[in-house]
Amino acid sequence: ELLGNEIGPGPLPESHVSFDGNLTKMAFAVAQEGCIDETFSAIAAYSEAVDIEAIMQGASGETPYSEIDQATLSWIRDELQIIGVEESTHSLLAWRALSWVCDIDLHVCEMVWENVMTKRNLEKALKTRLGLNFEGKC
Repeated sequence: ELLGNEIGPGPLPESHVSFDGNLTKMAFAVAQEGCIDETFSAIAAYSEAVDIEAIMQGASGETPYSEIDQATLSWIRDELQIIGVEESTHSLLAWRALSWVCDIDLHVCEMVWENVMTKRNLEKALKTRLGLNFEGKC
């Protein structure tokens, strides 16, 4: 319970990915949802945990956490660290799967890098997850 409200994880988004034995479709989904989205989600969770730790250590400034007591902040920080570890694990699995794809089918690997791992797509994910662009600006 946080500030009088029951909290917990929200529902997972429904997956509509169907691979039908298609290595290309699987590789594109792994690259986007695992390599990109999970990696940036892990960074976002860790970053938020670091920000909360700074607040707990007396950093000043107006944040969504400014009026929350130390015990609750500690709990939120710890939960974000757990989420960061879980997201990192998902990310690592995705990068391993993509590496496997690249080992067995160079053409599919090249298509992933040309179509999914683009600056535009990475920048969009970075902006979505962290509110940043490639220059590190908000």
